Amino acid sequence: MDNNIIYKLKIFCLCLFVFSLGFEHWDPFGVKNIFTVTKFSGFMYAVFSLNDLKKNFYISKQNRLLVYSGFSLWFCITIRSFLDTGINGGNMYLSLGFFQVIILFWLIFNDVQNNPKIRYLIFLFLIFGMILIAALLSLGIGIQDMRGEKVADIDSARLYFMGMNPNRMGDLAAMAVLLVFSLIFSKTRESKIIYYLLIISIPSLLSIIGFSGSRGSFVVVFLGLSLFFLLRKSTKLQKLMFLFIGTVAALLIMSFMKNFEILQGRLESTYEGGDVGGRLEIWRSVLSVIQDSPFLGTGISSYRMNMLQIYGEEKDPHNLFLYVWVVGGLVSLSLLLTFYIKSFKNALANLKINGDSTNIMVFIAVVFLVSKTGGVIESKMIWTMLASITPIINIKNKSLKS
Repeated sequence: MDNNIIYKLKIFCLCLFVFSLGFEHWDPFGVKNIFTVTKFSGFMYAVFSLNDLKKNFYISKQNRLLVYSGFSLWFCITIRSFLDTGINGGNMYLSLGFFQVIILFWLIFNDVQNNPKIRYLIFLFLIFGMILIAALLSLGIGIQDMRGEKVADIDSARLYFMGMNPNRMGDLAAMAVLLVFSLIFSKTRESKIIYYLLIISIPSLLSIIGFSGSRGSFVVVFLGLSLFFLLRKSTKLQKLMFLFIGTVAALLIMSFMKNFEILQGRLESTYEGGDVGGRLEIWRSVLSVIQDSPFLGTGISSYRMNMLQIYGEEKDPHNLFLYVWVVGGLVSLSLLLTFYIKSFKNALANLKINGDSTNIMVFIAVVFLVSKTGGVIESKMIWTMLASITPIINIKNKSLKS
């Protein structure tokens, strides 16, 4: 088969993968553990990448530290899990999902590095996927309760769309909102009319956040957009214009979000009583477990047993940095911090070179999300976004060819 055809099929699978992130838990045939659209498209993206190992699995000066620290982190957590199983018994956790998303990061990084236009395709198809979800919700399709049972009234409880956790769904919608603004105000030659038409999707995307009741996702929208316009290189007149647009947009968004009672109630409980969904209590419990073994960590199995003793059920820390520290110790935490510090430096370099604050905006949004969401060590959306913003590219000099 012609290499160009294989390349196009690979990018098609990547776009389908990103498009389907909101449908990751869709399981109409009861074969979720074996097959979903997201799993299949991600697998085929990796398979087509095998056609050119040298190009797709390239280790460069830009990605070396990121790839090595990512795989080293997986190795440390896996070895600690192995030792934990040998000493204390319990299950052996290979963290294969984590291993897979590191490979995903590596492949997407190189694709974006080689062809910057792919970053915009990733942004677009994530937005398109969330727009489809909003349309399905408006038709009453895919609405479930926390037990996975179908419900008719979307206002009766927090949104579980096709089995996806409300916070995860809210995070996807929040990221889509940020990416819409990035595409509209893009400084590249890739600006197209379709980007400006995306503005009409904002109310639908905000509705998903509203129905999800995710306070963190609501905050991410304001935090991300504030950074996007404040850090963006522009003239004084443009900054004044952006300040005016931002103020008006913020007022309109807040007014619009008042229509969602569940979200408003949760925001008020945070503002008035400092409630953050029980996370502070969980974090204190995790820190108490960390104190028993801060350098080596407990391993995944022992951590879960500790949570069972404290809560009577397994509890995720809802913080990526605490999770890595408690299961892998300080060595694992240092590797994770190395990865994120390098990602930040690359995002900052892109801001200096191109004057585009998208990379910083997405990076800060990711850091906020991984600091408050459970299970994000294997989050496909998080690793895809990081892979999209970490390649350092001079968009003025590098071609944006297909």
